[in-house]
Amino acid sequence: MAEPALIWQQFRRALAIAKKDIRIYYSKGPVVVFGVLFPIFLFLAFSIGRQMPLDSMIPGLLGMILFFTATAVSPIVVPWETQARTLERLMACPVRLEAIIFGDVLASFAFGLAISVVPIAIGLALGVKVSCGAAFALAVVLAGLCFASLGNVFSIPPTNLPATVNMIAAAVRFPVGLHQRGLHPSG
Repeated sequence: MAEPALIWQQFRRALAIAKKDIRIYYSKGPVVVFGVLFPIFLFLAFSIGRQMPLDSMIPGLLGMILFFTATAVSPIVVPWETQARTLERLMACPVRLEAIIFGDVLASFAFGLAISVVPIAIGLALGVKVSCGAAFALAVVLAGLCFASLGNVFSIPPTNLPATVNMIAAAVRFPVGLHQRGLHPSG
């Protein structure tokens, strides 16, 4: 069993990796397009012209934005770092592989959570009611962690080309986005 001081040390290193990912990768084109713009346009494309109550539309928008934003960063970080040879430097540091992966997940989670605040604020401002705030907050946090971890799974194939990972991620993201909006073939 690992000593608590060692666990704390690796946790701090994971936080440093998350900060690095936030600083370097959040402004990149694929992250902005697939993380922010794509879910908004997908939502608009399938909600304009429908006579749906706001209470039904805002949770769908929140789910799509949380899913797309939390899976936007981590799949692209590993290929970019492989391409820039910074992943080799990280592996040479006294950082465990688990801390590197956890740092990438934390960065994706933070991005997903930060962007998800926008539809939550819009929904609350427009009068959408939340029946249990604690359960809602827990659900958003757990979903963000799960989606961020799923985004990390997309980066498993060894490649230094972000386009390869984006194709794999899009093959999962797009059907899930359609399903979240109730547009799956059986529906």
